[in-house]
Amino acid sequence: MDIRNRLLASFGETALAALSPHVREVALSVGRIVSEPGEPVEQVYFPSSGVISIITLMQDGRRVESLTVGREGAVGLLPAFGDPIWPSRGLIQIAGGALRIEARALREVGRDHPGILDVVVRYAQVTEAQLHQSAACNALHAIEARLCRWLLTCEDRVGDNVLPLTHEFLGMMLGVQRTRVTTAAQALQRQGMIEYRRGLITVRDRAAMERASCECYRTTEAIYERVFPNGNGLSLAAG
Repeated sequence: MDIRNRLLASFGETALAALSPHVREVALSVGRIVSEPGEPVEQVYFPSSGVISIITLMQDGRRVESLTVGREGAVGLLPAFGDPIWPSRGLIQIAGGALRIEARALREVGRDHPGILDVVVRYAQVTEAQLHQSAACNALHAIEARLCRWLLTCEDRVGDNVLPLTHEFLGMMLGVQRTRVTTAAQALQRQGMIEYRRGLITVRDRAAMERASCECYRTTEAIYERVFPNGNGLSLAAG
């Protein structure tokens, strides 16, 4: 298998060999929903490219992103080993590809390969830390700093500085009105950090964007690197 997902690569060669008959390569198309709250978890997605957003839905119809998942993580891994019911909506935000594994097969192989369960526990730790940081970030930090953080996160997960994103989608991800996203994006563009046109955002000055981002970007990146040391040649950083 061509493993470009850092989390999946952490399973180790023996476990990956046992899983190989159950792995399928799938395309991720923008706007496709891979999970809905309350439905059973039947597949786990390990993105190789592209981005899947985990969306929290409110009763009044509002929605906000609670987690961004790309080549560093997985969608469905934690509930597959716990309560096998989707807690949130999984929406493909940026097109790409993924390796998909049946949840049942993953659990069965996990019983024979404790290394998989170790990865699951560590990923739960990382995910919990990211959710805590996001909650604090959304409550305390300015929209411009949050936008920088979110764009840097997407660039890391896609591995490309050109991101196909609309202001409407960004507003949903950040939980704010589209007009506020437009104002923030215009400010970043005036400072030469990004270029925005026709639904594409290009990161022009990553170093400046990192300086303008809130502390949450560096904090969550550091947590991931501590829990999953980069020993397999895959990097979380863009490039």
